[in-house]
Order: sequence, then C-alpha cells, then structure tokens
Amino acid sequence: MSGTDAANDIEGILLRLEAMLRRDAPISAFKQLASSFQASRAVEIRFENFAICLDSCVLINLSKRKDLEDIFDYFSTKHRAPLIVSAQSLLEFWNNHISSVETIASALEKRFSELEKEVLKVDGDFGSYSDEFKGLLGRFKDDYGHVHDKAIRRSLVSLVQRLSEVASVHEIPRSRFYRFASSRQSTKTPPGFKDSGDGDYFVWMDFLFGLAKAKQSGEKIEKAIMVTDDRKSDWSKGGVPHPVLAAEVDACIEVPFETWSLEQLAQRVRSQIDDVEVAEAPGSTA
Repeated sequence: MSGTDAANDIEGILLRLEAMLRRDAPISAFKQLASSFQASRAVEIRFENFAICLDSCVLINLSKRKDLEDIFDYFSTKHRAPLIVSAQSLLEFWNNHISSVETIASALEKRFSELEKEVLKVDGDFGSYSDEFKGLLGRFKDDYGHVHDKAIRRSLVSLVQRLSEVASVHEIPRSRFYRFASSRQSTKTPPGFKDSGDGDYFVWMDFLFGLAKAKQSGEKIEKAIMVTDDRKSDWSKGGVPHPVLAAEVDACIEVPFETWSLEQLAQRVRSQIDDVEVAEAPGSTA
C-alpha cells in the first residue's frame, strides 16, 4: 500500500469516527442495554481473537505483578488480535506513576522520621543530633534525590520494554477530536463524565481508533475488551459495561464489548497457558 493510500485509509477512519460521535446515524445503546440484562449466548469465541486495551491504572498495577513475564510471553507468542495501549494512558502512566515512585532519598527521610519519633520517646537529648542528621539528609537529597530504588527501576524498564514488543500505541488527533469532549461531558456521555478532565475520553477514542485501524488492516477481532481497574460507573457497573460504550464499539467494528479488571485478564491468560501446557504434555490426548 502506498503512503497516499494509507493516509486516505486513516482519513476515512477519522471521518467515520466523527460521524459516530455526531450521531449522524443512531447507535444501538437501547439494544446494548437490553442485552446486558440477558444471559449471554453460548457462542464459541477464541480469546486470542479478543482485541484488548490497557488503561493507565492497569499499566501501573501491571508493573507490580509477579506474573508480568507470563502475561507478556502469552501476548508475544499466542495472542492474535491487537493489544492496544492509548497514548493518553502512557501519558497518565508517566504523570501518575513515575512521579510517585519513591526515591532512595525520600525513603531514607521517611525512615529517619520514624526513628526520630521512637528515640525521642527514650531520650529528649537526641534533639541535638536530629538537626545534624537532617542536615546530612538534606545534602544527600541534593546529590541523590533523583535516584530510584534499583528493583523498582528494573521493573519499570522491563514493563516499558516488553510493552513496546507486544502492544501497539494509538493516538487520535487531539485538536480534531477535542471539540466533542465538552458536549460528552455536559450530556454525561461515558467515559469520564465523573472526572473533571478529558483523559478518559481520549483513552476511549484512542482505543476506538486502534480498533478501527486493526479492522481496516484485516485483523480478526471477535470481541473488544477494555482492561481497567477504574471502578467508576461511567465505565461499567456490576461488571456490565456502560451500554453507550458497547454501542460505540458495535458502531465502530461490529463486535461485542466488555470491561475486565487486570485480575480477570491475568486469570484468562493463566488458563490459556495451562491449556497449552496440558495439550503439549507427553501422552496428552487433547
């Protein structure tokens, strides 16, 4: 495909997304609302054909999991549908997580404060030493206040490195789609109407953009999953996704939509790995 053809394809996707946001054609929110209260149909859908998006809070929690490598190994070797990361999620991951990672200096300062309280209970004369320790800590912080714990740094480097190997990052044009954000906020259209900013809206639009591009390129997608540990009802309630979100996915690529927690995703990946191990075991008849 030439560069011109690719640009035309992207422009076509953006125009369709704008038309969907304007509701040029009605979306099937009522149908999605009705179906959310019905028992799910026994339709065989293969997990490896689920398109999956990880939001910012999931990226934060993912970096702390002991089974991080197992999850990424599965996505790099077994999963076929796209693993999508919103550019907005990466931005929020940096803003909310990297900035909150404790440095060696701040950890020492916290421990010294705890020690100071305990020693002063025993001997009030410790106060004279306290000022000296605080001065020493101040100098240490000036020199090493930027240094993070090596284990935490290794975990973050591993997360970002593996993520770049298995996931695709998508970013919808901000200036072009910002004009829809305020009307969705004022009409309480999910996601993000419970927040003051537009972060969740752009996470959602990046996801839809990634889904549409994957479908345009011929990737097989049988279900779309937003993995989020955000428990606000503008994403889902009682495990059921907001019907407007399900309707927008349906309008975008005509597949069902669900919201999962990170733990649900990890359990599903674990079951896939276990199934493969059983099938490949010597003497297996699977």
